[in-house]
Amino acid sequence: MDATTLHSIAGPMAMAGGLGAVFMAFYRAALRRVDWSLIPASAMIRVRWWSTHASLALRVSVILAVLGLAAFAAT
Repeated sequence: MDATTLHSIAGPMAMAGGLGAVFMAFYRAALRRVDWSLIPASAMIRVRWWSTHASLALRVSVILAVLGLAAFAAT
């Protein structure tokens, strides 16, 4: 793979990982302050699923950002 192709892939990969990490960090902080009685029952399934998988999504996002930055630095 040439440097131009690697450079064009690494930038969006680092950006997507960074944004994912920021959003998941905000989501985890919001979960600590949420008033559970205000969440409708129809949305509670999704909220519970994301609350159990937020740390995994945060780790994957950080790894994606680091890999993108490493590939960006390698070009």
